[in-house]
Amino acid sequence: MPPDSSANNLPKIFFATRPIGPPWDEASKNSVFQIAKNLKNFSGVLLTYKDQEKLLSQTTIMELPIYPPNNTREVSLRQKTSFFLSLVQSQASIYHFYFTPELHSSNILRIIKKFKKGRFIQTFSTPIENDHLISKLAFGDAVVVQSDYSLERFKRQGIQNVSRIYLGVDTDVFKPGIDTNPLKLKLNILKNEPVILYGGNYYLGCNQELAETIFTLVKKYRKIKFILACRISKSQDLKEKKHLQNILHREQVLDRVLFLEQVENMAALIEISDLHIFPARTMTKKADIPMVLLETLSMGKPIVITDIPPLNEIMKDDVGIVVPPGNVSSLIESIQELLENPVLRQTKGKKGREMILHEFSLKSYLNHYNNLYNKLMCEEKTN
Repeated sequence: MPPDSSANNLPKIFFATRPIGPPWDEASKNSVFQIAKNLKNFSGVLLTYKDQEKLLSQTTIMELPIYPPNNTREVSLRQKTSFFLSLVQSQASIYHFYFTPELHSSNILRIIKKFKKGRFIQTFSTPIENDHLISKLAFGDAVVVQSDYSLERFKRQGIQNVSRIYLGVDTDVFKPGIDTNPLKLKLNILKNEPVILYGGNYYLGCNQELAETIFTLVKKYRKIKFILACRISKSQDLKEKKHLQNILHREQVLDRVLFLEQVENMAALIEISDLHIFPARTMTKKADIPMVLLETLSMGKPIVITDIPPLNEIMKDDVGIVVPPGNVSSLIESIQELLENPVLRQTKGKKGREMILHEFSLKSYLNHYNNLYNKLMCEEKTN
């Protein structure tokens, strides 16, 4: 597909990513899409699925449909092959890699970089599991991480060209007071029925804590409902989900839990919830600070999280409650404290909204990347 003529005179950014397109339920691809459609003084190339409808009407963005359709979230060999071919064949001023690479992929990309004109940016979308891998995975002229925790780890491993850019929330979309009546009817949420949301994953090591919390609180508050909005990424997720359902069925509380794999309107789902819990034991393969928690705070809802890095970095203000990982009693007590004190929920929720506007806004996020692109272009001209 040839580039649009209106973009020919602008420096081009090639967004080297997984497929960009619906469903919009991943922070990394959502963020790349926001960057692309808000570019200043640059044209861009987005990698999309074949036969996918066009995403943007602006002539400065070229959509390259290289990826074969895939019903799973795991990257197939065909997708990897399509990705590398498109990268080798492309010509751009900046190549922006927005994912956490595997060691094998990083080695290939290092080789490709030697034969490419243009600057390479890496955004690591998840924390690195082992420190010794950091220097092996970082190959960009500029490296971006999404928490101060990761920033310090990278610097300790000798990566000097690294900066931290927090994820950004569209605070005009995720704001308090949106209409939730259609969703309440669809999910059969009754008036004044307490709702606890968990928008995480089944692989975060906290399923047992979730089960114990649910059947303990349901037996105390019979009208309470839990919503588990968890994507299914691998076959193991289905096994974990089924195991959790079996526990809840055995405890006779399964009817108080809604299991959602696909969420069409996350803002409405957050709005019908009283609070959002995230008792993860690990953040491997998850964003440093999950976007769904930032969106929750943007909507004025408090959160309950575990005290593990980089997740706990979200507590830049008193926007919720932090509990020790694996401590079910602390988790239950924190939920009860917030449920039984509407003023406390409102106070923490208000602080959350203010913190997002100050630290995690989409405007700030986009400005940081536009400044980084301009800086790299200036460095290229002086070399």
